[in-house]
Amino acid sequence: HENGTVATEAWRIRYATTTNGSIRDSFANISGADQLFAVYVTDSNNTLVHNVTGRSINGGGSSGIAIDGTVNNTINISNSSTVSGYGMYIGGANIRYSSGFSLENVGVYIGAATDVLGSNFTSNKSSAAYVSVASNFTNSTFISNVTAVDIVGGNNVFSKSTFISDRGTPILISAGTHNFSNSTIHSNLTWISSIGTATVSNFSNTTFVTGNGSIFLKGNVTFPGRTLLNITNLNITNATARVNSTNSSFLNTSATITLNNITFADPQTTYDSADTGSFAACPASKCTEISYAGGIARFNVSSFTSFSVQETEQSSRVVRMSSALAEYTQCQEASRARLRVSTCRQVTLCWIVQDSQ
Repeated sequence: HENGTVATEAWRIRYATTTNGSIRDSFANISGADQLFAVYVTDSNNTLVHNVTGRSINGGGSSGIAIDGTVNNTINISNSSTVSGYGMYIGGANIRYSSGFSLENVGVYIGAATDVLGSNFTSNKSSAAYVSVASNFTNSTFISNVTAVDIVGGNNVFSKSTFISDRGTPILISAGTHNFSNSTIHSNLTWISSIGTATVSNFSNTTFVTGNGSIFLKGNVTFPGRTLLNITNLNITNATARVNSTNSSFLNTSATITLNNITFADPQTTYDSADTGSFAACPASKCTEISYAGGIARFNVSSFTSFSVQETEQSSRVVRMSSALAEYTQCQEASRARLRVSTCRQVTLCWIVQDSQ
């Protein structure tokens, strides 16, 4: 355990020109001038940093844990934080189940090819992650009030990761071509911004989330370069989900919509066919209800405009009850079957469980 204020040295724990070494079960705290590293690994190979906490209290350009000029190193189950510098600086290491936090700067700076698994990066006033070299990220979370992940180079792969920036941009791309799969994006302002020399990026099975619900786009979507996707073109507001498929035609695909805080007894899906603000009952060819419970309505749509819900009209209830009665009669008459009956939103349904004997 190392703790204290340093005026001349630039680190509390340092590994240099080492092979097959390890730093385990340690805590290092440093404060003072700029360029300070609580844990610093340089010019070393195959070094394991395991269950280590590194904190750099002051100084721009500082890091809680810094790995520089090295290859095949691993940061595992460790925490790194700083006030003014990089929460974690990576110049040659893989990251496993760890975290990087910076109050005023980048949560993690990726300066060399890196594999990141199950890790969390946070920044209050800058990017949670700054990625300059092609890297792979899996099951990781990026949280920032400014930019969750800032991609400036390489062709990166993000899988099963979450990007959160309620007041900023969850994903900012300024160069390269990137692949995102099974991503979850939280925002109240801008979702994705592609600027500079960025070319197309591929997004598959992507969920866009606000406090009012979510839109899950199925399959692959090719996001054009130099394109801004914000809440003007995709949004989930009070009981309404909308994609402007005219301005953002690449998003006009099938999706699952979830609407929260619904108070209707028996909600019916509606849509705005001409995107004029006028809603009507959505036909089965376009909308398919999945479930409604606890004030949460879920349904599938085949393509996009604006969708909402309303209380089911009485005539629709009669049709649905008649259909349920017909199913009930068929169920009673079925041979070699056992009958099960349940109630779902005041409509009696039945189905057949085949006799296994």
